[in-house]
Amino acid sequence: MDKNTKALLSLPAVRFAPFFAAGMLAAYHTEAAGLIFAAAALLALSLIKFRKAAVSAAGLLAGMLVMTLYSALYIAPITEYDGKTVRGEMLVTEISSTSQDTQRLTAEINLGGRTTSVRVSGQINAEVGDIVTADITLSLPPEKYRDSELSNGILLYGSAENVSEVKSSGFSLRKAVSALRQQCISNVKACFEGDAEAVLLSMMFGEDSLLTARLSDAFAVSGTTHFTAVSGTHFMIFATVLPELFFDRKKRVGAVVSAALVPVGILFFGFSPSVIRAGVMLLIFSAAPLFCRRSECLNTLCVAASGIMLFSPSTVTDAGFAMSVLGVLGAAVVGPRIGELICGRIRNAALRKAANAVVISACAVICTAPVSIGISGGISLVGAFATIILLPFLSAGMTLILLLGITGQSLFAVAAFPFAQVLTHVPLLLGKVRLFWLPLDFEGADIIAGLAAAMVIIAAFFGEEFHKCCAGMFAALTAFSLAMSFYSRENRHEINFVSSGNSAAAIVCIKDEASLLISGSGSGIARTMSDCLRKNGITRLNIISAPDADFSGALSIAQLYEIFGAETIVTSEYGAETLRREEVSAALSVGDGIIDISGTTLAAAKAGSKCSEDIVLYYGYTREAPENNAGTAVYFSSAQKLLPENGINISGKDVFTLELERNYEVTLK
Repeated sequence: MDKNTKALLSLPAVRFAPFFAAGMLAAYHTEAAGLIFAAAALLALSLIKFRKAAVSAAGLLAGMLVMTLYSALYIAPITEYDGKTVRGEMLVTEISSTSQDTQRLTAEINLGGRTTSVRVSGQINAEVGDIVTADITLSLPPEKYRDSELSNGILLYGSAENVSEVKSSGFSLRKAVSALRQQCISNVKACFEGDAEAVLLSMMFGEDSLLTARLSDAFAVSGTTHFTAVSGTHFMIFATVLPELFFDRKKRVGAVVSAALVPVGILFFGFSPSVIRAGVMLLIFSAAPLFCRRSECLNTLCVAASGIMLFSPSTVTDAGFAMSVLGVLGAAVVGPRIGELICGRIRNAALRKAANAVVISACAVICTAPVSIGISGGISLVGAFATIILLPFLSAGMTLILLLGITGQSLFAVAAFPFAQVLTHVPLLLGKVRLFWLPLDFEGADIIAGLAAAMVIIAAFFGEEFHKCCAGMFAALTAFSLAMSFYSRENRHEINFVSSGNSAAAIVCIKDEASLLISGSGSGIARTMSDCLRKNGITRLNIISAPDADFSGALSIAQLYEIFGAETIVTSEYGAETLRREEVSAALSVGDGIIDISGTTLAAAKAGSKCSEDIVLYYGYTREAPENNAGTAVYFSSAQKLLPENGINISGKDVFTLELERNYEVTLK
């Protein structure tokens, strides 16, 4: 390790931040009293005997104390309102959706002197910035969403009734920014349509409601999902690339412009942890030239992350924030060092530059892999290359789309058209190759990915004596992951049950092939099913059975067919007619579509009906424990509180799995 690297790793923020985050996570997931005592003892020992470890020990103790206090003084008092109805005022901060008379929105409300955000639904008819007075029945989010909602600052869900007043709060910066965003979105919608419209709105404004299951799957397989949500990447382009282009030689002028754009970017792109992290980092980077100081990226990253976690402790549970921090670590800190090691001997300048870009992108993928695998159950094998291809088009397209949004001039739409086509069709093209997705859903896959990332980081910072060892360990861990992925796929014999709320599906997975049974209308379940199929490494569908599909359900089937194909589709008469209009070429038939799994029958039915198959996936609900003749009764309605003895409710689970014996064959009964 050279002197500069040693000095960098000795900086207080660099030593403090990782242990501060570890302490917060430890206190959040376990009982903190014993851990705090152990951390305090460790700090005392380091102050007496191991002075160099004192800052790290202090970070560990501080993280535990901050999260413990936050949980006791903020989370616990607010979650006590679970099951209670309060009457009060709420300030609308975001509109999620509006359908007929029902709105879903995010609002700020005061509960016992503490201001918190809640997700509320009801007949409200409000806009961002309005103050709504109503009776609000509060409840905890479903268990599978609690960590992710906490990271968004959401502790409770609410149902609004007896709305007595909806009034404007007058001028507010949030309201003005929301109006500007909506105007920009409207201008983009007026000039683009179809897939290009959906991709541009998600990439530029974080509006992903128009993304189909096919597009979402293509971005996942191509490893470019991070482009479809506004994050630090967008902010970096907005506040650093543009000033660099226009003020390349005037560093101080560019720094002033960049610093001025930081608050504008935060207001425009939103207040997500990733955007705020990027904003804080860029402010520090921008301030350095103004004061003739040099800023180290690693130190800046650690300062920014520590500050955000200190003032917003729930950020530590946000997977997006973790991926953003790790992505910067990989691309801006580890990547250049590894690139110098690998590409330093390449004599051709152009080839060296191209190879270095690939290495940097690969390091970003490797560093974010533990979180990515934990979330999505796998990783794209072409993500590093796809990112390099798309980033220049995103930078140029983003500039033109923002100008289009602000001015409404169609000239900018014409200029942005080729960039929009590349951003849309490159992921779709790569997404067609199912083998580009490596499923890593075996136990401990994220831990192995973390160890592999650690090998790359050690190689980047420590001397040559570690390089061969780290390279060997990284190769061994990668080979083991590939072998386990292949083994898991070849030995997969199971039924996965998934739910989107309105519908559910049983996915029978045999190796890399699957058959689907869709219960209920099938509305809105395409993305949930495609996510599960991708995680399991499924490359082809044999059977799709949807006996009660309506028009929306038929469209869901059509989306799945476009992604995975299917040999046979059995559905309702209305669903079959819709699929014919969608030009689905699979063998279509009308019927119950009961699936036979080597003698075990699988069917869909309405709750309360006397269906006698071995496994029945029921839609709807009854107010009492429903009678049934099924061997195993599976329900997915959150309203189905009372269950029969053989009943299972999957509404609160991400995926519920039943294992099958080997050599099962799937057919229609």
